[in-house]
Amino acid sequence: MDKRIKSTLLHLRFPFSLFLSPIYLFGLSVTDSINVQKSVLGFIIWHLLIYPASNGFNSYYDKDEGSIGGLKSPPKVNNTLLVAANLLDISALSLAYIFIGIWFTAFCFLYILVSRAYSYPLIRLKKYPWTSWAIVGFFQGAWVLMSVIVINSPSTENLLSTNHIFAAIIASMMLYGSYPITQIYQHEEDSSRGDNTISLKLGIKGTFLFSMALLSISGLILIVFLFLNKGLSYAFWAIICTIPIQLNLTIWYMKYIRQGKKEVTFKQTMKQNAIASILLNICFIGLLIIN
Repeated sequence: MDKRIKSTLLHLRFPFSLFLSPIYLFGLSVTDSINVQKSVLGFIIWHLLIYPASNGFNSYYDKDEGSIGGLKSPPKVNNTLLVAANLLDISALSLAYIFIGIWFTAFCFLYILVSRAYSYPLIRLKKYPWTSWAIVGFFQGAWVLMSVIVINSPSTENLLSTNHIFAAIIASMMLYGSYPITQIYQHEEDSSRGDNTISLKLGIKGTFLFSMALLSISGLILIVFLFLNKGLSYAFWAIICTIPIQLNLTIWYMKYIRQGKKEVTFKQTMKQNAIASILLNICFIGLLIIN
């Protein structure tokens, strides 16, 4: 395989995009009815087109030399990566407009603009720790969840129902808790590039405590939400699925307290992301089956 193409495929980080799939599945679990064909296509548009395009676009401008999410040893970027990111975004918007509708397309288009602003040099939201944290958590959480609602019931009244608004808040809370952890091992590289990320701002210990607190709150709100809207069995299922996520993060934090910075690695970060993603996927798929 040509080196440029191989480098491009690696930087698109298709497997890493699936770490965000719980938000989409959560959206499906709270919709009143599901259009299966459009929902499957929507999943493909987000996870195989938009998210990889965002990964590639940001990698092109970041030019990371150290480990990044889903890629331990990133190769050098080239112009093919930027072309691929643009083609994926154009394909996503075209499919969204032709097969799903204008409102879903609008959700996708605005997300693409914001995701590009994250690393684009003239804007580079990544330099502003709290602003980037707030924007990323909102768009990867509430915004994506609302796009799922739009796919299946494109009416303003339904989109802004109390249940959907609370679900959107929970989705963003999950991202607000998990996002700093994804940056925890990158402090040196981010600092050298002038990117004052939220994890760098909080420090390693602060990142752990901050993420643990927000993930606990989001998990508790999710359980209460399911109990009030679905019943005890739904809430209990969420408890079973979310406790191991907190447990693994707590164990990792205790290792850091005992052994120091050497425990804060790319491998440990990807392990935490994988555990959270797998268990939340199981949680929301289970809720869909029960429904």
